[in-house]
Amino acid sequence: MGGGTVPSWSRDGRSVYFHSARDGSGQIWRVPASGGAEERVTRDGAGRGAIETADGQTLFFRRSDGNSPLVALPLAGGAERTVAPCVRAWPAVFDVV
Repeated sequence: MGGGTVPSWSRDGRSVYFHSARDGSGQIWRVPASGGAEERVTRDGAGRGAIETADGQTLFFRRSDGNSPLVALPLAGGAERTVAPCVRAWPAVFDVV
């Protein structure tokens, strides 16, 4: 883990999301809380600060540290979409209910 962001839990408590640059591009990854192989979640560019919606259907994240677009990714598949062109990453924290 690493990359300056705090890991976050999936809403069902089965997975942990984290940022890693292990593939050279800085993506959001997910790992089972009970252990196992990591899975890259984001594909279209860097991702930071992952927060899963209460229904577990969508993952929100920022493109980068600092002021950055807020992006929504459907976890069942589909394209990412920009929700807000610029959100402040620090010290603001957002949560999705």
